Amino acid sequence: MAISANGAREFLADDWPWVQEWFQDPLLNRELGPMDQEWLEAIIAEDNGVQLVVSTGGEPVALLGCVWVRIYYIPLTISLI
Repeated sequence: MAISANGAREFLADDWPWVQEWFQDPLLNRELGPMDQEWLEAIIAEDNGVQLVVSTGGEPVALLGCVWVRIYYIPLTISLI
């Protein structure tokens, strides 16, 4: 299945409810979790990267984490949920 994204925007604290809902999935939570209040606070305060919400049709389909790495030969690290 191909997904055509309509856009990406910076993650906001208002996105927290659907992120929590996603992580009720046992496999996702086991592999990438836990996504808890501590994670939310760290992401909101983060200054070495950004979390982007990718959406299609107005609905989130991915959470894209970008970390600005300060090593000259590695421009950034990306994780996609």
